[in-house]
Order: sequence, then structure tokens, then C-alpha cells
Amino acid sequence: DSTFLCDFYIKHHQVDDRATVVPLDQFESTMQPGSVDLAMNIHSFSECTLEAITWWLEQLVRLRVPYFLLIPNDPDDLLSREADDSRKDFRPVMERLGFHQTATELVYQDSTIVEFMPHMEAPESENAADPSIRYRNDRILLFRGPAAA
Repeated sequence: DSTFLCDFYIKHHQVDDRATVVPLDQFESTMQPGSVDLAMNIHSFSECTLEAITWWLEQLVRLRVPYFLLIPNDPDDLLSREADDSRKDFRPVMERLGFHQTATELVYQDSTIVEFMPHMEAPESENAADPSIRYRNDRILLFRGPAAA
């Protein structure tokens, strides 16, 4: 259960005076507008359905979160993963809700580091010295939410 793990982590690292874990079933009743400055999603939207992504984005709008940092699985597209394993672009949902991309940055700025980060979909049999292999370098995307406008 991710809620248990998050709660254990913040208590173990003694940051529970600055961070709070809110169980999903208490999220809407607990979280108040203006209480969050930055929301982050690192690789999980790419594994969620469009319906789930839309719900979370609507919560960010409701809470008036001014900034949203996103690292999608695919560095070039914002794609959900549906129950039938199809993919849907969720950028139009973000735009409809008023999110505007303000910055893009590569995670690894040093190109010599990137060569040690093989792409997730590269077959294991490929030789890392082969220049035809695509290397993974995630993109950090920063969006301004409608509350920051």
C-alpha cells in the first residue's frame, strides 16, 4: 500500500512536521484550495487511464495549485495507458483545464551520462556500445496551472 509506505518514509526521515500523507479516500475532504504550491507526477500518469489522469488534474484545478511538474514515460508525448493497453494523449485535457507548459528540461544535462541510460524498450541483447540504440533521457515538464495565471 503506497499510503503506508509514504507515511513510513516521512516519519522515518523525520519530515512529518513538513509533509503530510493523505489517504486517497480522504483526499477531497482533507485537501483545501491554496494548500499546495507544487504538484509532481513522476512516471505514474503514463501508467494511468485518461479518466484517472483527468480526475487528478481536476483536483489540481480545484486546489488552485499554481505549478505542476511532470515527468512522463515517453519524453516526447503525454500518453495514458488504457485498460486495453491502448494509449491516449492527455495533453488536450491539460490544455482544456488551463495548464500551460512553461519549461522543459532534460534530466541528464551531460551527454556522457546519457549513454549509460538505455531506453526502457531496448532489447536486453543489444550491445550498449551500439550507436543505433536509443538512450533514455527523460524530460522534466513544468506547467503553470490556471491558478497561477
